[in-house]
Amino acid sequence: MAEAAVGFVVRKLGELLAQEAINLYGVRGEVEWLKRELGRMQCFLKDADAKKKKGDDERVKHWVTEMRDLAFDAEDAIDTFMYSKLRRPERDGCIAFIERFVFIFDELVSRHKVHVDVKGIKAKLHELSESRDVYGISNIGETIGTTSQSRSQNVIPILPQLSDDIDMVGFDDEKKKIVHELVDINNANRSVISMVGMGGLGKTTLAKSVYNDFEVKRSFDIFAWVIISQEYTIHEVLKRIKSEVSATPLADTIQDLSVAISEKLKKGKYLIVLDDVWKEDAWTELLKVFPDVNNGSRVIITTRFLNVAKIADPTIQPHELRLLNIKESKELFLRKVFPRQNTETCCSDDLLDSAHQLVKRCGGLPLALVVLGGLVSTKPQTKDAWQKVVESMKRQFVKGGDKCLEILALSYNDLPHYLKSCFLYFGCFGEDMNIPSKTVIRLWSAEGFLPTENGKTIEESGFDCLVELAQRCLIQVTEHEYDDGVKYCQIHDLLRDMCISEAKDNRFLEIYQNDTVDRATMPNAARRLIIFNEIKTLNYSNSKLRGLFYSLGSYQRLDFAALNGQLGKFKLLRVLYVNKLVISEFPSEIK
Repeated sequence: MAEAAVGFVVRKLGELLAQEAINLYGVRGEVEWLKRELGRMQCFLKDADAKKKKGDDERVKHWVTEMRDLAFDAEDAIDTFMYSKLRRPERDGCIAFIERFVFIFDELVSRHKVHVDVKGIKAKLHELSESRDVYGISNIGETIGTTSQSRSQNVIPILPQLSDDIDMVGFDDEKKKIVHELVDINNANRSVISMVGMGGLGKTTLAKSVYNDFEVKRSFDIFAWVIISQEYTIHEVLKRIKSEVSATPLADTIQDLSVAISEKLKKGKYLIVLDDVWKEDAWTELLKVFPDVNNGSRVIITTRFLNVAKIADPTIQPHELRLLNIKESKELFLRKVFPRQNTETCCSDDLLDSAHQLVKRCGGLPLALVVLGGLVSTKPQTKDAWQKVVESMKRQFVKGGDKCLEILALSYNDLPHYLKSCFLYFGCFGEDMNIPSKTVIRLWSAEGFLPTENGKTIEESGFDCLVELAQRCLIQVTEHEYDDGVKYCQIHDLLRDMCISEAKDNRFLEIYQNDTVDRATMPNAARRLIIFNEIKTLNYSNSKLRGLFYSLGSYQRLDFAALNGQLGKFKLLRVLYVNKLVISEFPSEIK
């Protein structure tokens, strides 16, 4: 992430030099120096980041952290100066004359501050440069098969097909059993069918394939798919079910919602999927909503926990999903590397040995195979390119470590530096949220993450980033536009967990879930603050904040009084994001 932070600042300074020659009068030399020196140090950060991940030396970890913070300091210094320039008054008259005089004085102060800040950054950069050799950090450029620039020119981007059967390998027999249990006319009782397995094993993929099966679709009258997840509220879940089955409650209370849903479900044979159930309480709270009128209705549960499956329906044996064998693993991997091609013939003989080594390291876990296949799909189809990925895995993997997490981290580290920031941004959204592509592209644009090159618009550049993340299987396309573009996307919860962990470690974001956000309780000055629950008070005066996110998830009323008048203190704020909130009036600080 340090490489991404420095790369972002270098690109930002370059754009500033190209577009703001007049406004940079007096500090242009400092900006040019920062761009040149940070660009030089960026070359060493890939090696340093790799050493940090492996945990070779605490001193290297400290060096990387210092380098990242220095890049943030450089960005803050220039952005603060530009903020003071943008405040220049445009009015005429006597008052305007006085305002301009005050502004000129402020500008001199701002310019002096930039000089002082850059002087401090120069001293720190010199110190870091000297310690680099001591720590054995070298300029490794584009080694180990990773990319710090854009995708290989030999690779044509292909948006993944929107089909659950594309990713379903090894579960055909299990699917047949589940479909039979669903449509069995000899069992008129309402039954609960559970799929159990660790994260990334393919429970949701199998459930979707069953849910969309033709025989299943013609056997039921009412359908609903609801994601439960770890941080659920019964009220929110009931509202989702109500929407799916088109129930009409008298009011928005839990009692009225429960009654309306139950009455609606009594009118037909229903199939309800509760995806990603973590707690027994989730089922016991919902049990009364699903009536048993002896018409063969069914509920499907996916969960990581066997106790949840057993309490849901003790009379039916849960389906415990297994890991894939080598043959199945190879097929799934090659489907991702060579989309829309025959997996029996697509891989040349000279690539088979490398493919076998890569597949073996995934341990039969579908998510690891899919993500690794997405990574390899961006590489040239040569033995050398694939073998570099193998060697990279050998270097990164730690004995006894979590292979899945290490593969996910490997795929993240392989991203171009601008895509790393784009990917980490998915940590700003709630778990299992269906994210509109236009929303995430606009947020990326507001933050300045998107590269502008080859005559493309910002929107086109943002779409390219989404497509590449989807091809690499780091995000999932959940709905296409009419022209086959990305309409909605989602991120797997394991990938989101890794995303948030990496983002927190690198001050990219901080998530808060208490009723009071207090600056004293925050571990560091994060660039973005994410609030997932209603807060009473915001005592957070981080003047370097770039993004403030409110995402409560249940159309609550947002009272800006909770901000305690601090919104105006976030002088460098680029994004104020509110989702599913009722706002009666914007605060006066927003012009």
